[in-house]
Amino acid sequence: MNIIRIGVIGVGHLGALHAKMLADIPQVRLAGVYDLNPKRAESVAADHHTFAVASLPELLQGVDAVTIARARARTLRPPARHSKQASMSSWRSRLPRQPPKRSNSAVWQT
Repeated sequence: MNIIRIGVIGVGHLGALHAKMLADIPQVRLAGVYDLNPKRAESVAADHHTFAVASLPELLQGVDAVTIARARARTLRPPARHSKQASMSSWRSRLPRQPPKRSNSAVWQT
């Protein structure tokens, strides 16, 4: 079984939930967390036995994928710092525009 190393960018309320859920998946290793608030990142990292990193490039060096958590889901344009984080992680072009219609779909093309 291949283990996927996933990092969490933004560990506020939603990001902490992402970290918790990822830490509970057997096929996933929570490889690290990053937040603009270093104390919050350290706290979430300690709760889930992983690392808090000081910069996005540091996080991106050790992961296969990232999740970007932000609270402003109802806005059409993300805050500037989230856009920067998305473009730095090179995942922006792969982020889905809409949720899948069915949760059991095998392949989800964007």
